[in-house]
Amino acid sequence: PLSFTSSSSSGSSSPGFTMKRNKEECIMRAACYDSHGGQTVRRMREDYPMPTRRKGWVLVKIMAAGVNPVDYKLCRGDVPSILVPKPKIFGGDLAGVVVECDEDSKKFKKGDKVFGMMEYKYTKWGTYAEMACVRESALARMPKNLSFPEAACLPLVTLTSIQALRRGGICEKSRGQLKGKRILIHAGSGGVGSVAIQLARHFGLYVITTCSAKNAAFAKSLGANEVVDYRAQKFEEELKNNPVDFVFDVMGADIEKRSHQIIKQTKGSAYMTILTNGMFEYFEGWGRFKKPAAYTWGLGHYSWKLTKQLFMGPAYSVTIVQPCGEDMEYARDLVEKGILKPQLAKTYPFNRFNEALSEVAEGHCRGKLAIEIAGGGSGGSVRDDSSVSSARRLPVIDGKQSDGADEKKAGGMAGGIR
Repeated sequence: PLSFTSSSSSGSSSPGFTMKRNKEECIMRAACYDSHGGQTVRRMREDYPMPTRRKGWVLVKIMAAGVNPVDYKLCRGDVPSILVPKPKIFGGDLAGVVVECDEDSKKFKKGDKVFGMMEYKYTKWGTYAEMACVRESALARMPKNLSFPEAACLPLVTLTSIQALRRGGICEKSRGQLKGKRILIHAGSGGVGSVAIQLARHFGLYVITTCSAKNAAFAKSLGANEVVDYRAQKFEEELKNNPVDFVFDVMGADIEKRSHQIIKQTKGSAYMTILTNGMFEYFEGWGRFKKPAAYTWGLGHYSWKLTKQLFMGPAYSVTIVQPCGEDMEYARDLVEKGILKPQLAKTYPFNRFNEALSEVAEGHCRGKLAIEIAGGGSGGSVRDDSSVSSARRLPVIDGKQSDGADEKKAGGMAGGIR
């Protein structure tokens, strides 16, 4: 067991930990980086200082952490250090056990299983670590029917989907008005896309998505009505005679320009996007001026789009995902009702976190990857969770459990990375 000190008088032991209340320095294992770069700057520290809990925050023993593209992009230096200081622990998604919380907390108690997302900005802390302090308002109790790795792969992608769709007018309150309307969701086999498809079908939308042919069956198993193979087809050509009401774009750059060709130019339609690093593609050859030029262009681009929507065309929204316990509670309810399924493909042991980051950086991941923190520290092999996830994968559509007919017609088997 890991020994550590605690400054709170309300703390007690949680499974696998021995709490020592003395003046010894609190240390833990954490995967972090001290400078920007690639694989060579990623390292595991055995002596990283433990976080100190404050009022309104929860000390969590992390059992598993989700892996997201933003994790390696921050290490690469896509965001200035003034926003994300170094040294920095990787990760924002977590699932774990409450070790300490406020004595008067009405939300959690010691021993509760929780999941959620930490804030990435203005902090050196992260979730590729044995412990983390998280705002109580950012957490929710874990779904009863999920393992820690399954729960850990949900927060960022689910929060992104819920918050982006809501900004476009797609939510529970408007569910009755959405039935039969059409949405194009880009990158449907990825982390955000795989959640967005399930949510869109839950809201009654007709879902069209883009992905590769090899992932078409997977996308249909999530609830997509139509799949456009982005390698062999141009979605703007396929949809030009039947425009969509909504577009959810996680790619940006050229995809955004092309998407505006096939969205209805009417009130009530909406284009939803997130802040991506796609704008860097325009300035690849600018050397050290690449980032300043991209940031300047991005500010002007998004400002113009947000202003333009006031006068004409569909609504335009840009979502910067935020930690939110209420949204996580909503996600938990959807999971427990069988509406939302985690798409966990692989679970890496903690000491192989670098491999997990590299796999995500290569792109084209189907579903999500997780890192097992507790019990996955030394040794161990990568676990293929696709068979577990596929057993949970058939979605509930219009109140009925899918029979997987679309998947069978597509000639494939629903599953994660195999």
